[in-house]
Amino acid sequence: MRTWIAGFKETFLREIRTVLRDKNLITILLIAPVFYPLFYGSIYLNKAEKDVPVVIIDMDRSAVSEKLIRDLDAHHLIAVKGVTGNEDDAEDLIMRGDVQGTIIIPGDFGKNYKALRGTELKILLNTTAFLPSNDINKGVNETLIAYAQNVRARLFNLKGYSIEQAEEISEPIRDQVKFLFNPAETYGDFLLPGIMVLILQQTLLIGLSESIAKEREAGRLHTLIEAARGKTSAAVAGKSAFYFILFMSYAFFYSTLNFMIFTLNMKGSILLTLLFTSVFLIAMISMSFFIASFFNRKILALQVVALTSYPFFFLTGYAWPENAMPDLVRYAGQLFPGTPFINAWMRITQMGADFSEVRSEFGLLVILASVGIVTAYFRFRYMLQSEPGVKA
Repeated sequence: MRTWIAGFKETFLREIRTVLRDKNLITILLIAPVFYPLFYGSIYLNKAEKDVPVVIIDMDRSAVSEKLIRDLDAHHLIAVKGVTGNEDDAEDLIMRGDVQGTIIIPGDFGKNYKALRGTELKILLNTTAFLPSNDINKGVNETLIAYAQNVRARLFNLKGYSIEQAEEISEPIRDQVKFLFNPAETYGDFLLPGIMVLILQQTLLIGLSESIAKEREAGRLHTLIEAARGKTSAAVAGKSAFYFILFMSYAFFYSTLNFMIFTLNMKGSILLTLLFTSVFLIAMISMSFFIASFFNRKILALQVVALTSYPFFFLTGYAWPENAMPDLVRYAGQLFPGTPFINAWMRITQMGADFSEVRSEFGLLVILASVGIVTAYFRFRYMLQSEPGVKA
């Protein structure tokens, strides 16, 4: 046991020295996990967009249409950049990128509105950018709802109802929508917590893969096993311990300081968040050992592993709901620790879930970590035995 502990300690210290002597590893393991959350957070610092540029094509030129234009411009999501009477300009303005949408007010808009007749507005949107187009659509709809309600109220008022009765009858069913989480519906509050998980996962995967590939490329695996006193388990555990401690520190930094800097919600328990993170890191470290064992060149490990960022992120169901994925893809996503972890992370931090509400994700993480430890150990042992001059 003393031999194992001594091997574990020496391997742990050896990994620290290895990282501090390699500029690439310093960048990936010590700089990137701190820099990227701050960088991405600064991009989404405002969290939600406002004043999306539109142009109004007013074919009516009435007092009613002018009031509508003022009301649209007053909405926080819409900024009216100009008013013209030429309908031929509608698509050209969008194509040139001057605006994200054009709103066409027909020539009979004011007359129909005063006569309490139905009318319609034509809205052209640049749907290649879904966020601005959705926001314009939302702003226009919210503005027009008030106009539609006013028309209905006036119609009932003309039929002999009082103003109060007319308002009540014009809107017999009123919805009361309560946003339980992310009440401001901001894109930043939605995206940033998930981005932090991706940064945590990928910097760990890339950094550990590069470290192991570097050992093989430099022919230094024999010194690794010598430092571990000939114990493969001590070599794996000592090397893993460095990454576990380092990335647990990052996780604590993300869930406290980063959340505070970018005013993100932390509705759940930080201790529960860190418990899930610890199991996730064990599973990720094990997976990293397994993946890295197939590379004997550092640059190749970087090139291949870096390509996994987007697939792993999309498989989590964060960018696209799991129930909309093909079954095979959805099941494949469950094989990677990031999928159950990001689901649990979001529900704990953003929804305030307790352990009982995320225990299925915890169970899956434990299974992935357990299988990963066994797989990584035997794969790493096989790799060591395959290297010339290494006795493990």
